[in-house]
Amino acid sequence: MALEKIKSTLSSRCKALSMDEVSGSLGDLGTFLPLILNLAAIKVILFSPALFWAGFYNVLTGFIWNSPMPVQPMKTIAAVALTLGANGSPGLTPEEVMGAGISVGTIVLVLGVTGFVDFVNWIVPLAVVRGLQLGLGFSMIKSALNLIMPLPFVSQVDCILLGVLSMLFVLFCSRVDRLKFVPTALILTIIGFVIAMVQTSHAGRSVARPDFPPVWVGSSLVWDDVWNGFLKAGLAQLPLTTLNSVVSVCDLNNKRLFKHEPEKYISRRSVATSVGLMNLSGLWFGAMPMCHGAGGLAAQYKFGARTGTAIIILGLAKMIVGVILGESASVVLEYFPKSILGAMLVFAGLSLSLAGISKMTHVGDEDVEKNQMIFLTTAAVTVVLKTGWGFCAGMIMAIFYGGFDHVVVYVREKQYRTLI
Repeated sequence: MALEKIKSTLSSRCKALSMDEVSGSLGDLGTFLPLILNLAAIKVILFSPALFWAGFYNVLTGFIWNSPMPVQPMKTIAAVALTLGANGSPGLTPEEVMGAGISVGTIVLVLGVTGFVDFVNWIVPLAVVRGLQLGLGFSMIKSALNLIMPLPFVSQVDCILLGVLSMLFVLFCSRVDRLKFVPTALILTIIGFVIAMVQTSHAGRSVARPDFPPVWVGSSLVWDDVWNGFLKAGLAQLPLTTLNSVVSVCDLNNKRLFKHEPEKYISRRSVATSVGLMNLSGLWFGAMPMCHGAGGLAAQYKFGARTGTAIIILGLAKMIVGVILGESASVVLEYFPKSILGAMLVFAGLSLSLAGISKMTHVGDEDVEKNQMIFLTTAAVTVVLKTGWGFCAGMIMAIFYGGFDHVVVYVREKQYRTLI
């Protein structure tokens, strides 16, 4: 029975193969590539294993759900890691990145199995989540500019001018209707790897042969890494995951994109369980913290994806590239142009910032001032200090702008009942 179902699913995915599905598979690369490349460049993840596992989970996702459900890096964890400290060190160590992913994955899995996915969204106001997105987006842009500005203007291949031209290329394609579907991130990545390969060859560095990417990386993990990773990035990632990677993505899939195709409906419990299992199984072997997301689903749908076939195509491509690059990825990434990395990171930061701002326009008139105060306070503290402080500041503001009133009402009711 199970074998027949597998054969039937494979047959349906093969029949759905088309140029639209191939085009749609590239829709989310504009977010995926800048994050994985920059995380690998600062050595908080291993590029080939991370790419391989992202592809592996793409294939599983496309097989289980006949919908273009994306597999994305956890953006808050990535943004915190990419926000460099005063001494140029990453915001998170590799072990803390792993710990943050494990902590969030565990909690989301429990919420998915028990059906309490909406609980976190009920506790954490939307204004706090969006404020974190805006603040982290600005922090990413700052880190991107710090990559580009120390470079010479034009005296070498990796220069400020290359970064400016890369950004102008992305802007031009985004503003011209005929070019909006051009996979700019993929093109910049290919250009960057060509430059890196040439410079690697000129430097006389040896390039390793292809190999099987998964590697055991869990031996150095200790409890402090999990705890610190959760406090620095996981705590802020959790409400974003439950909101965007579970609730919003299911609503978008079921109520908008495929509302007339019940066979493509996806439950919140299954998505939450998927997020949890991906991270708890893959992080030990070199994967990066991953989730699903409404933005990626919308992007892939916009580019033409309508079935799980698109996701399988993307996953197979990632796995093949991960195997081909093998150990050579770390060598090549040393010579990957910082100007192109910075340009891509600028637009990843802008995308994250816009995601925060756009949602804040959909609030009732009576709540505008309250939500804006919470939103801006969270964003400002996140930029100036760290994500954890931004989260705390936003929650404190939320308590005084509404939450405190509920506490007062509750206390008064308790006192009244005591007097009776």
